[in-house]
Amino acid sequence: MAIRDDMEDVQEAVINELITENGITNTLADGQVTETKIANGAVTAAKLDRAYLESTGGAVSGNVNVSGTVIADGLTVDGATTVNGSNINIDNGYGYTWGSNAVQIYSNGSYLRARTNNTDRLAIDSSGRVLINTTASSDPAVNNVDNAIRLASDTGRVSASAVGTTALILNRKSSDGDIAEFRRAGSAKGSISVNSSGTSYNTSSDHRLKENVVELTGATERLKQLEPKRFNFIADADTTVDGFLAHEVSSIVPEAVTGTKDAVDEDGNPEYQGIDQSKLVPLLTKALQEAVSKIEALEARVEQLENI
Repeated sequence: MAIRDDMEDVQEAVINELITENGITNTLADGQVTETKIANGAVTAAKLDRAYLESTGGAVSGNVNVSGTVIADGLTVDGATTVNGSNINIDNGYGYTWGSNAVQIYSNGSYLRARTNNTDRLAIDSSGRVLINTTASSDPAVNNVDNAIRLASDTGRVSASAVGTTALILNRKSSDGDIAEFRRAGSAKGSISVNSSGTSYNTSSDHRLKENVVELTGATERLKQLEPKRFNFIADADTTVDGFLAHEVSSIVPEAVTGTKDAVDEDGNPEYQGIDQSKLVPLLTKALQEAVSKIEALEARVEQLENI
């Protein structure tokens, strides 16, 4: 017991000497520095449970250096670190500047940023948007930005833009099945599934989801109202394609068309219509069946006439 008491006395004496030499006031508990106030001194190798800077009657003057120090068993500060106003800068150790390999934290409602090789690699803006390879909060896909990703926590929107390569790659490592699922209000509405030979684009079609099911009639007459065209898109003048004008289809197969003819947003920008041509398949199928029935009836009549 005497040896233990002597060791504790020596430990406390060493700590008190450290405190005296470095101008540190403290609170002791069981021989440990549990709360430390650092004032214009330097701690070169101390383990602290809590540490903070305190100013009495004015700003802290001089430099406080923490080098090779572990605080609370979890934070090591080494190299170039500065606290400047509302900013914290941590760079590569070659100067107290926003350097080529650095992390900068703003507390003025702006950004948390990280960079390598003099290029911003990661940022979080004041709205919580995670920005990769950019510091612009705007949508990189909408604004045609080079090689950037934005995860917008305020809207739940993910946007990616890539130059000369695929912007999104999904991989299902093993077994066949869905690789992407689409939901509305939490309910599944469709999916993209893959197998060893191809890809399927699926929309909800289970009979248990449907009611008021009746036979499709008059398909041939509706089909005759469709007006297929040949045209090129303005953005690709050299390519001629077959297709439809969306507004001409909307009155015949309305579920195939999205948007309104000649619509614009509040700034006067066009809101273009779109068409899902797969929605025309039921009408085409029924019209073909009706045509086949007529052909078969005519063939039967011809056969009867030939046998007279």
